Amino acid sequence: MSSSPSKTILLVGTGAFVTHDSYGPGVIARSLAQWCARNPESDPWRLQVACRSDAGRTRFELEWKTIQQEVANAPSIETIRCDGPDLDAAYARAHAAFVCVPDESHADYLERALAARVPTWIVKPMTGEGEASRFLAEAAQTAKVPVWVDYHKRFDVSNRSLRSTIAGGEYGRPLLYSVRYSQPRDLPLDGFAWADETDVFTYIGCHYVDQLYYLMPDLKVEHVSARGLSGPVHAVLGGQAWDTVVARIDGRLGDHAMTAQLEVGWSNPLGSPTKSLQVVECSLERGRIFLDQSRRGTEIWDDRGVAVPNPYFFTRLHDPIRGEDAYQGYGYDSIAHFLDFTVAGENEQSMLLENASLPWAHEAARTDAVLDQIRDALA
Repeated sequence: MSSSPSKTILLVGTGAFVTHDSYGPGVIARSLAQWCARNPESDPWRLQVACRSDAGRTRFELEWKTIQQEVANAPSIETIRCDGPDLDAAYARAHAAFVCVPDESHADYLERALAARVPTWIVKPMTGEGEASRFLAEAAQTAKVPVWVDYHKRFDVSNRSLRSTIAGGEYGRPLLYSVRYSQPRDLPLDGFAWADETDVFTYIGCHYVDQLYYLMPDLKVEHVSARGLSGPVHAVLGGQAWDTVVARIDGRLGDHAMTAQLEVGWSNPLGSPTKSLQVVECSLERGRIFLDQSRRGTEIWDDRGVAVPNPYFFTRLHDPIRGEDAYQGYGYDSIAHFLDFTVAGENEQSMLLENASLPWAHEAARTDAVLDQIRDALA
């Protein structure tokens, strides 16, 4: 089955974030469906899906039927195997690639993308290892292949507001940045087959290391320390699968010191009303800013208990302009902005590639260098 290179998007991997999570049949698959439907140009887009297993293919095809009911004119799909001979050919004819596989496979699939010179969006972290990510970022720059890492919190309106406040200087310089970020303990125990191969800080704490560089682009990290705390998750999985990691990042902004304290864990009880507890506090010389990124002003009460959804991240709701339900949120934005970039004109692309506010590979490599230091401190 052939298709024009300019009209095929390659999706590698069909994991939870792609096809199934608390937001329904995935964030990535649904976002791709909507963007393709809204950007038909002269010919319709099609989606080629590389599955790592037969079970993954079956799950994706089933979830795609639900997506087709939600998105009119969703693209057609074709499935292939990640380990088969068709993958390199799929890279070669793709307009863009989306890599959504466990961390230890990121480098392999990114290297294939660079060899095929295809713009690539990849789930965070880029590789989770500083030297590997630095090498890939430099290779991508040399080959002029855009690599976008899904640090979607850069598009959260509350974080964008905090960046503007810090840059404006009304409250003086930032001194202390504190984060509490945790998810339910059943995720690594029941949901992620690869949880014993990574630590919770690498998995989700990377978001808030990236956030430091987004909020304070000139931050220079000087010292990192960390401690892992054991609980029910570590008791089952062992290794680096700490229930909670408490990390401290000391650095400088120009001529003054700034410290970040991050508590990151798989430590929420199973009855938690929200998937993620996310509380941020920034202490400045003349003020303190508090961001409750868990409770976004919405609660749902029913016979099962209380749920606290985050409609700012990803949701399907009525679009009054189009007169129909549509996906929106900063999880969708990270995917749509990348694809918008791939179809933009050359001058606009050049401008966007120079924009350090976007999560390009060289930005993500800075985060992975800090992750190395966190793991060294935990060893």
